[in-house]
This record gives sequence, C-alpha cells and structure tokens, in this order.
Amino acid sequence: MSTIFGAFIATLVTVPFLGLFLFYIITVKWNKNPSRSLKIAVDGSTILFIASVQVMIAEIWNVSIFWLTILFFLLLTALITFLYWKKYEDVYLLKVVRQVWRLHFLIFVAFYLIFMLYGMVTTVEAVVANQNYWS
Repeated sequence: MSTIFGAFIATLVTVPFLGLFLFYIITVKWNKNPSRSLKIAVDGSTILFIASVQVMIAEIWNVSIFWLTILFFLLLTALITFLYWKKYEDVYLLKVVRQVWRLHFLIFVAFYLIFMLYGMVTTVEAVVANQNYWS
C-alpha cells in the first residue's frame, strides 16, 4: 500500500498539472463552486509545483536550493506585507500569506515550464550530438 501511495505522490510531483486537475475535480464535486474550487486547487497544488521545481533543479544541476526557496518565500512575504501595510495600514496576515502563496504558484509554474523546456531541449541536443545516447 505504501508503494502505491509513494508512486502516486511521485507522479503528482513529476506532473504537477495532474495534481492541479485532480484537486480541482475533487473540490468542484465537494463545494459545487468552480471559481472557489480553482482557488483551492491552486492553493493545494502549489506545493507540488515547488517540489517539482526542486527535483528538476536537483536533476539538471545536481544542487539543492531548498533553503533558497524558503528564503525567497520569507523575503517575498516580508515585501508583500510591507506593501500591504503601506497601502491599507492594517495587515491581515492570513490574507498576505494567501497572496504570497498564490504568487508562488505563478512563479513556480513559470519555473516548471522553463525547466521542462530546458530539459527537453538539452535531451534532444544530446541525442542529436550522440546517436548512441540510450544504448
């Protein structure tokens, strides 16, 4: 059972758009509101995109940037909190964290697509340069 669960999680990290779709389908069935379901699905799948980008960077360049991701999240939270405070004077931390989390979704989806394209291009270049790539 744990092997099946592990394979399922590995699939969701490898293909986070599948996780986004599954989150969306489940939440639409649950609350019957498509726009609210999309927000919940985005919030739920952000961690999948973050994990996927972490794995891609580790595979491509053989480095871990987990601490940079945490630092980026904290700095972006501080910046958004400061801007929110300057504009509204009252800071609602839950609202700020939700905005930062959704901004991270957009950023990591962009990184995912960029690294996916980079991986495909470098693999095709390697195959073209060396016809015996997989043999």
